[in-house]
Amino acid sequence: MTIVNHNRSLTYYPHSITMINLKDNSREKKYEDEVIYGKIVAAAYLKLFDYGKQSLLSMLSDAQEKDDNIEKMRLLLESMGLTQEQIEMQINTMLQQSQNNQAKSQKERIIERVEHLIKIDDEKIKYVSDELYEYIRINTQINGNQEIKIHSLDSLLEKEQDSHFEQRVIESKETISLLGLRDVTLIEDLPITYAAFGYSRISRIPNQAKLNSFPMDSVDKYHYPVYMDTTKTEALHFQLDLRRVLTWLQVNGIINEDIHRLSEEEVKVWFINHMEEVDLFGEVANKETKNGEITYYLFTLLHSFSHLVLRQCTMLSGFDLNTLSEYLLPKTMSFMIYVNNRSSFIIGGLFTVFEQSLQNLLYKVKDEGDYCVYDPVCKDEKGACHACMHIAEFSCSAFNRNLDRNYLYSGINRRTKKEIIGYFDIN
Repeated sequence: MTIVNHNRSLTYYPHSITMINLKDNSREKKYEDEVIYGKIVAAAYLKLFDYGKQSLLSMLSDAQEKDDNIEKMRLLLESMGLTQEQIEMQINTMLQQSQNNQAKSQKERIIERVEHLIKIDDEKIKYVSDELYEYIRINTQINGNQEIKIHSLDSLLEKEQDSHFEQRVIESKETISLLGLRDVTLIEDLPITYAAFGYSRISRIPNQAKLNSFPMDSVDKYHYPVYMDTTKTEALHFQLDLRRVLTWLQVNGIINEDIHRLSEEEVKVWFINHMEEVDLFGEVANKETKNGEITYYLFTLLHSFSHLVLRQCTMLSGFDLNTLSEYLLPKTMSFMIYVNNRSSFIIGGLFTVFEQSLQNLLYKVKDEGDYCVYDPVCKDEKGACHACMHIAEFSCSAFNRNLDRNYLYSGINRRTKKEIIGYFDIN
């Protein structure tokens, strides 16, 4: 037993999760068959069907749009002397049969294709689908759904129609490519939900502390309370270039793949098949295996990139370091930087960065990120510390674990004690 003063912060460590809380009427189908749901979501991520035009629900419920020949069918039935009620019943029956047959065949073909590509077991695909679902939602403007607003550089250019802004967009795209990114987008009105489910004393690390639930309500004695808060905010989404990530792994001897022969579809699948799960504390599952080693490198690269961007964002957006948080999507090798305050309005600081200072932000990451007042000790021995990489624990997705500047800027690999080629040094 450890005795500490009750005023110290380590007497209370809240445990919570953060999630993107986007509404979708297909989510109820998840609980009917989680495996099928997961495979359809994976198909949307792999672009096996046009998710922006065809919803997940239509794929899951075997329903499609009504046929263009409805009016012709109606006229034919009227000529046969049927009543209006009989006509409606006949049309609905015929259309339902036709639509179900077409959708089912399409659904089966898509699921077969997913099963051919993705080589993980059904239990894993249930969990993978949650991340892939969040990814497709924040990257797809669904017809008729104005819940969130997604802005690309091209969409801003269409609104501005200005030669100076056009040049800025061109330069920003060049810088995005220079840093090994495929794209950067801005998301407005993004609903983020925080859910606190318990607390611990002295430590938050599993096996070192006991997780305590919050006290039950005097009326409801059968359920433990989970305190939740949802707020709409703005976020910047950064997508790494998946082929360049594979090249980085190959150059450093982590994998031996013929990258050039992989299609875009197969490149995406490679990360799903080879990445293990990473828990809330940054611990990699099955880390003693080859896939565990790959996951460690990929997660450390992504996490380190995210921290560098977040720290530089504070200097250009006007937000305090503790006001910004990260949200990682490891299997897609992408991350979001979002505003974590609970205010009822959005100040637009990240929108300004995206519109006016994106190129400056990325250059700051590349040119100023590899600096620490504790170098060379930090760079050679740890690769990350509070002065160069760490952020507040409530802003970090993995409690400041799995961070290393050397994975981006080259230096000593702490796992092998050998030189590692940084991601920014890959052409």
